[in-house]
Amino acid sequence: MNKIKFVLRTAMLTIAATMTTLPGFSWDKKGHDITAAIAQRHLTPTARQKINELLDGRTIVYWAPWMDDASNMPEYRYSKTWHYLDIAKGKDVTDFVNSCENVITAINSQIEILRSNSRSKEEKALALKFITHLMGDLHQPLHLGYPEDKGGNTVRVKFFNHDTSLHSMWDGQLTSRAHDWSHTEWAEELDINNDPQFISSITSGTLLDWARQSHVHAEAIYAGTSTTDNLSFEYVRTWAPVIEQQFLYGGLRLAHILNNIFN
Repeated sequence: MNKIKFVLRTAMLTIAATMTTLPGFSWDKKGHDITAAIAQRHLTPTARQKINELLDGRTIVYWAPWMDDASNMPEYRYSKTWHYLDIAKGKDVTDFVNSCENVITAINSQIEILRSNSRSKEEKALALKFITHLMGDLHQPLHLGYPEDKGGNTVRVKFFNHDTSLHSMWDGQLTSRAHDWSHTEWAEELDINNDPQFISSITSGTLLDWARQSHVHAEAIYAGTSTTDNLSFEYVRTWAPVIEQQFLYGGLRLAHILNNIFN
């Protein structure tokens, strides 16, 4: 019995140490589910069928949060830097996109795998899982944050009297405070404008354009977040519309990319 307790205690300490040393990754699981659920609603029948074949009957929603865990596994540890791109204050995304493997280069490389005629089903399925997750990351503004604070990970704030980091607050705590909805309810409430002209305007542009938009939001978040006040209801009211917009835009753009690939 003592041996079992020792093993369990050691495992818990290891998990705790890992959680305190790793940077926050992205939208929490619900955030990625929301983005993928919106995308799922806009897939063409052809894209839906081919995705179904690649994922053996699962949807992109099922796999949307998977990469956050996978990046901590030995076989996928190469993907740890794929979740973000740090951009210095006053600089443009183009100044840093080629400096390392990042969310933009990763999405582009996985698109190439999905378009390839020589890649295996397993390789394409993995690429699809990566793209689904990374398009969510691209729309979490602090994944395009400043390098000196690791995208807000070292910025300490108080949110409803709870000490946390700016990054963690934006990953999921703010989402939960904004609306207590399931990911399907989020998708239904946000995805209400099916006007082709509106969707076309959101999905136009490039990954660089979309990253630049996220970075603009990040700069506004840095400027508009107090590190001394107790952030609460007013902060949620101010920033919830940005979260809602980013979920919607991320979902529409993910569907746009997948439809272009599979059609």
